[in-house]
Amino acid sequence: MGSATWHNMRAHGDGAELIERMYASIYSDADLTGDFSVGPVEITRLDDLVGLGDVVRPVARIDVHWSPPQLVVDGELAPTSAKAYHGGGMSDEITALLSLALQIRCRTGGRWWSHGIGPERLGEPPFAVDFPEPTSPAHPRGLEVLPRLTGERDVGAAADLIASYPGLSEKNGIALMQAARQYQLGVWVANEDPNLAWLRLVGAVEVAAGTLKVPKQSYVDQARELHPDFAGELDGLDPDVAERIAKSVSNVIGATRKFLYFLEKFCPAAPGERPDDHDQVDWNALGPMFKQIYGYRSDALHNGRPFPAPMCEVPRTDVNEVPIERAWGLSSAADNASWTKEEYPMLLATFEFIVRGALINWWEQLPAS
Repeated sequence: MGSATWHNMRAHGDGAELIERMYASIYSDADLTGDFSVGPVEITRLDDLVGLGDVVRPVARIDVHWSPPQLVVDGELAPTSAKAYHGGGMSDEITALLSLALQIRCRTGGRWWSHGIGPERLGEPPFAVDFPEPTSPAHPRGLEVLPRLTGERDVGAAADLIASYPGLSEKNGIALMQAARQYQLGVWVANEDPNLAWLRLVGAVEVAAGTLKVPKQSYVDQARELHPDFAGELDGLDPDVAERIAKSVSNVIGATRKFLYFLEKFCPAAPGERPDDHDQVDWNALGPMFKQIYGYRSDALHNGRPFPAPMCEVPRTDVNEVPIERAWGLSSAADNASWTKEEYPMLLATFEFIVRGALINWWEQLPAS
């Protein structure tokens, strides 16, 4: 049960019949230029479809060669299958891949068009369907939590990556799409709700990390590495008993190991332009920071305690106008809470750079099926 785009691009490659052609406006606060055509997907500007009242934006044309699964098969309800579910359709999938590939905020706009379903309808003029536009991703005070996502992008730069998508295995295709959707939705809300953006970006890594095989290690050794306090309680027990106890919490420890292993394996190099030394994150000591971030993610999900406020700040810039990578100060306080410098290891903007770079590195090395 791969994603709709994965099935459709494969069906196009296999010469399946064209049954529908639909168009969707693409909304982004980046300046999108250029165009591309990859299989059944074309990104271009079609001024005759985007009305005068619309923000100027490109249009995604999607030739549909694939039919969604039927709910009833041979008179019986089809079995449940939600492995590829991410809460969106093909236009959402295309914009998610664009968002990740180009490092932009990008979503389906408030209008799409279709010729209707069936080959006989393809020659008819398309009819428009309106639906709510996505809420604005702008910062309430005109600031920018993720400054790297603004500016001009040539959509053609995403063509090669997207062209590789139908060649992936079903499992990897699903994982990539769900990770891209997590990234897309996370960066979209970053200015309004940085805590939610943190959760989405950690989730994007978790999805991708689920495709990897982590090196084998005994359950007790895993606990010593990631939960030393818990592992200390196992000291002195019979080794077999200690291993069985450690195994009982392996799901929790295993998720953390995969998260850390993925970022260690695919972490991008440090940015080319960096702020002054005292405003930098130590790129040679990221592992403990990633572990700390995963702990904050668990607190946010299970204890209702958001990420520390300093990690959600708008990045200041140094004297050379380069964004800082971690918040200033030996300590910080906000909203009846306080933290020391060690407790806010990096800004959301820095983590976005790392997550996006790691996901792209992973995408580029995914094998063709």
